[in-house]
Amino acid sequence: MAGVPYYDMHAQQLTEQYESLEAHAVHQWLMDLLPPGANSRALDVGAGSGRDAAWLVSRGFEVWAVEPSVVMRQEAQKCHAEAAITWLDDHLPALEHTRMAASQQGVSFHFILMSAVWMHLAPQLRATAFKNLMGLLTVGGLLAVTLRCGPAPAEREMYEVTEEEIRQLSMEYGATVLRCLSAPDQSGRSEISWIQMALQKSI
Repeated sequence: MAGVPYYDMHAQQLTEQYESLEAHAVHQWLMDLLPPGANSRALDVGAGSGRDAAWLVSRGFEVWAVEPSVVMRQEAQKCHAEAAITWLDDHLPALEHTRMAASQQGVSFHFILMSAVWMHLAPQLRATAFKNLMGLLTVGGLLAVTLRCGPAPAEREMYEVTEEEIRQLSMEYGATVLRCLSAPDQSGRSEISWIQMALQKSI
């Protein structure tokens, strides 16, 4: 998955940046769609600083967090040491370790969060990634995806993302788009905007 060396190199700086934003404010757009936390399981794919995973724990979810950057994962575990998060060294598109652990434990997820991740995944890998995400989600479960729109920094490998691609993948792999919104960047970068999409697994 593209971008991991950058996150390893800049983990401390990025952790400070992510932690400066409140999770409930970042994800206010989907709050009314979230399943009740009690007796629900959530998966945070590309968990970064652990901000969102810890927030989900505080809402009562059992949380698994996937982060492929070793240094980011170490920073997150220090930053949110008190939160009961199951951390996994894994990455898209395969999510091999996550799928194996879920299969061994006989579990699936009621909510999957994939925030600011999709642009790091090469287009030819995305169908496989989406299929594997759907395979981890329980029927009726929610997948939240945020898509970064705007120029990529020169030092970071990113690919174009579109709402239309997610809609097409949803049709192919049994999901319904419940919500799609456009939003400005909460860090104040005028050149960056976001597409926020909530999908429900229907089959």
